[in-house]
Amino acid sequence: AAGGGIKVGGSGGPAFVGQVFTMLDPSGNGLMAVTKRFDLPHFIADRTPTWFKRILSPLKKSDNDPVFRFFMDLNDSVSYVKRLNVPSGMVGACRLDVAYEHFKEKPHMFQFVPNEKQVKAANKLLKSIPQRGKRKKLAGVPVFSAQNLNIAVATNDGIRWYSPYFFDKNLLDNILEGSMDQHFHSMIQNRHIQRRRDIVDDSLTSEILEESADSLLEPPE
Repeated sequence: AAGGGIKVGGSGGPAFVGQVFTMLDPSGNGLMAVTKRFDLPHFIADRTPTWFKRILSPLKKSDNDPVFRFFMDLNDSVSYVKRLNVPSGMVGACRLDVAYEHFKEKPHMFQFVPNEKQVKAANKLLKSIPQRGKRKKLAGVPVFSAQNLNIAVATNDGIRWYSPYFFDKNLLDNILEGSMDQHFHSMIQNRHIQRRRDIVDDSLTSEILEESADSLLEPPE
């Protein structure tokens, strides 16, 4: 299945694990963006010098555009930084849950940028699924999941089950293929074990019958 948006797994439900890519400052810690606006969140304002903001400000085309971009694909992030031609900018990874926390704080200042290949894969998948009165084209960041695919996570409150969601369809396909291979391997292994048990049981039964027959033929002492 394919869907849009980003959610966080709470007490069960969907779980998103992974990373996104964005433009960082030379230290590799502070987020960077091209902007004319200075109402930046505190965690960015503390790390980004004012002079650097002024250098970047002419490069911004529209004040209404999202400021900070989180890319789902590394190559897309590299192309974005090269296009901006910011000498001090570098591409770095950011944990998905951390990026989402920033997005929740000020959603108008952040954008999750989907990968074009994954959007095409999601739209192709949507077209293959019968739907009534629903759109056949995806808007936003696609996520992929599979029925009956769950993961168990050990917490202080015990075991919690989550439905994993993936931003890369190929990754999900590989996991499903590996799961099927493991499933069939387990079935074959269990069948071999059962056959060995049946052979042992048959051997024991034959020995018991032979001993019983011998005891019947032997004269009593």
